[in-house]
Amino acid sequence: MTINNTSDFSHKTQYVNELTKQCRILGIDAKFEPALTRKCLQYMFSATYYFPSCPEEIAMNLNHIEAYFQNLKISAVFAYNDDSPKLIIEKVEMINNITIVVLCEREGRICERKGFKPWSICEITFDNNFFIHANLGSYFELDCANKTFYGL
Repeated sequence: MTINNTSDFSHKTQYVNELTKQCRILGIDAKFEPALTRKCLQYMFSATYYFPSCPEEIAMNLNHIEAYFQNLKISAVFAYNDDSPKLIIEKVEMINNITIVVLCEREGRICERKGFKPWSICEITFDNNFFIHANLGSYFELDCANKTFYGL
């Protein structure tokens, strides 16, 4: 079954609204929003992103997280948009076959002058037929990012 972009966006919006409602009930300030990539949501990002490694189709013998993990390659683009430096994959690990954690470096040396911290950590989970990309934090120093990454 193929879902067109309009109904996919509508489904994303409904799910985002439901997640946000559940978080409010729990007293959590949630900032879920549809990503620019089909089947993707994002949480706590400062801008809306494309996630080019997100699988369009998933082989029958793989779970969704495994399929995504296989697409993620060191030095490849993890996320991008037209207004921000690209996020380039520095390290990637899968945890318990249900979560992916990605350490990224922002492309370009001028990112700090523009107010972007050069290192960020993202978590990917799969829920209700969506890949959820959560921004776990951004860092000025690689050492701080590594401590957090390996502490997860």
